Amino acid sequence: MNKSTIKPAILKMTEELNAIDYLEKAYLFIQQAKNDKMAWKWVVLSLHGALYGFAICACKGTNNLNIVRRTKTGKEFLIGFDKALEKCQNPECMTMTVSSQPLQLTQNQKKSVEYLKDKLRNMFIHYKPMHNNIELHGLPQISIDILNIIKFLALETGNYVNIDQKQYDRIGQIIEQGKTLLEQHSLYKETNDFLNNQNGGNMNINSKIYDKFKCQFTEFGYTQQDANKFINSSFNERLIIAPNIIEKIMSKHGKKTLLKETAELLRIEQGTKDIAEPHQRDHVVHALLSFMLGIYLNQSFLTKHNVMADRFQWKIAGLFHDIGYPIEIANDRILKKYSDNINRILKKYGTDSPMTLPQTKIVNLELLNQKKMD
Repeated sequence: MNKSTIKPAILKMTEELNAIDYLEKAYLFIQQAKNDKMAWKWVVLSLHGALYGFAICACKGTNNLNIVRRTKTGKEFLIGFDKALEKCQNPECMTMTVSSQPLQLTQNQKKSVEYLKDKLRNMFIHYKPMHNNIELHGLPQISIDILNIIKFLALETGNYVNIDQKQYDRIGQIIEQGKTLLEQHSLYKETNDFLNNQNGGNMNINSKIYDKFKCQFTEFGYTQQDANKFINSSFNERLIIAPNIIEKIMSKHGKKTLLKETAELLRIEQGTKDIAEPHQRDHVVHALLSFMLGIYLNQSFLTKHNVMADRFQWKIAGLFHDIGYPIEIANDRILKKYSDNINRILKKYGTDSPMTLPQTKIVNLELLNQKKMD
């Protein structure tokens, strides 16, 4: 007599699969949120789960002990949401490989995380009997901020995260498509229009360029996080950040050594402040801002006419177009002062001698063209 059997139905689960599933569900509900306001609740819950999950993956590495806490009795528990994000921002916890990077949150991202968890997710999970009106206009931008953090934790920390290439590509695809849908949502557009009207339409041009083309930056060799930190920093902070970003951009082409030329330009500019003209502007931060502007022009105008700039050529032109500025400093800021003094003396005594002219020249520079003069 044959006994009937039930074939086991197994759900395989890992911390990575758990986080990816939350992200997939977030994307699903982002799509539904266009026509269903209640879908925003599930966007919040799914994004919170994805952020928590990928934070655990990022700071775990290959050692599960990195993400557990022990009680006095020896019991082990998974660290909470706040502790996981705290660890992800700690360089000591996050340095696992030569390419490891800690999470660096902007002020806006910190506010978005706090609002998502404390004001929304906790309220939905532990809902008290009440009638509640929840303003939705800020949710698209909050969701975009969370997706950017998730992208860094899932794809850009440089740590050991157990995902294959197919999953890697899918995560990137979900995030970019999700952000596109959010930016197309009427709530997002209404909020931006309102803020622009409140500010008289005077939003910082660099922030506008970053906001519109941040998804393109990775194609040019640096991350959205790099660009966001650079844009939202003070000028003195930018002076420190800019060379590091330039080094990343050029490392892809084996041109990392060009960074020393940028460092020399920065050193000379800082060292000649006292003798330079008062209005002399920086040429290192300026170069990176120009580089970002070029990406904007390339994507907004050139592509429409099928005349895209070569990425490597633009990296060289955009980032190093002022690399010869120390020669100009030597000529106009240093030698010219001596030349002007001599000319004043000549004028004073009415001599027939011609006026002196400062000139700085690198001899034989024109010969570095392999004898091709055309």
